[in-house]
Amino acid sequence: MENTLLRIILIITLFFSNCTIQFHSALPDPDYFEPKLIEYIPVEYPEEAKMHAIEGDVTARIYINFYGYVRAVKIEKSAHPILDHAVYIAVKDWKFAPALLKGRPVRSEITKSFSFYKPDIRYQN
Repeated sequence: MENTLLRIILIITLFFSNCTIQFHSALPDPDYFEPKLIEYIPVEYPEEAKMHAIEGDVTARIYINFYGYVRAVKIEKSAHPILDHAVYIAVKDWKFAPALLKGRPVRSEITKSFSFYKPDIRYQN
């Protein structure tokens, strides 16, 4: 009985220690520090999209683990599947200094927007 109780406590502790921290307070938590981007691959405007005049903005939610690696990318606003794919391919390999809560690394998420527009050569000198 005691071993079973200890196992349940251990499982609950492990589960909650890996949960994403989300704050819903109007004031920022002074003990929480956002993740910082330290390595990135630029998001390239795909040639196929340029050829077919595909333009628009893509918004992605980036989920970061407590080691600073991207664990998932969710496209929240899509402009076109080709542009979505370009964002996913680059962002999945980004590296962050993880978010910190009371000095300890925690999982986090950020939202970032990417714009894909061909320059209008009529207005360039």
